[in-house]
Amino acid sequence: MRGHIKELPLDLITFDEEEKPEVITHLKTERVKFYPLKIKSLDNLLGGGIYSGSVILLGGKHGIGKSTLALQLGARFSQKYGFTLYISSEETIKQLNLKIKRLKIREKYLYLFTKTELTEIIDYTLKLNPKLLILDSINRLYDERVNALPGSYSQLKAITLEVVSLARSKELAIILISHLTKSGKITGPSLLEHLVDVVLYLEGKPEEKGRYLFSPKNRFGIIQKKVKLTFFPSGFKF
Repeated sequence: MRGHIKELPLDLITFDEEEKPEVITHLKTERVKFYPLKIKSLDNLLGGGIYSGSVILLGGKHGIGKSTLALQLGARFSQKYGFTLYISSEETIKQLNLKIKRLKIREKYLYLFTKTELTEIIDYTLKLNPKLLILDSINRLYDERVNALPGSYSQLKAITLEVVSLARSKELAIILISHLTKSGKITGPSLLEHLVDVVLYLEGKPEEKGRYLFSPKNRFGIIQKKVKLTFFPSGFKF
């Protein structure tokens, strides 16, 4: 049967560079760049660190500490690897400043910005070219090209697709924060979890110090693993 298989005459066909299919035997072995946080438990959970070009969906109930955790991870990332951009759609700069002071974050390469419209966020990100982008949260963001309210099925799907496309095209690591519903599911269609590379749930009770970071999906690491965290007014202790 093999003698009857003909190779495609790719040299005779005009492709755009990004559209041309690759022969499997011609593929170059390239290592995916990742950024270890130097926090053993979290690096193990993430599969070695935060990978460039990947999207991490961080979910949790209101008040569980998602923003606090994301800010601390962003600060640590910026300290080791450079420019990190944290965009909040839920808090003002003054509110974020109070939180930053409480967490005693002083990293000079962590930048804060408040914005809710997706195309503006993408334009702003492309101009600044950070290594890590944190979007807090997807529930308040909206794409002006989509005729639907923020938090709706259409908006959540469109935003996630755009965020994944941005991460892939610019090899940009992105943390996307989402709230959980009363039933304990990430807000929006289950499709969102399929689109991203890593899903993390922050679990626990707001009135207690103990928290667990759980990964039901991870393209790079071990799934179904829990990492115990301890929460204090000054932030998480790893």
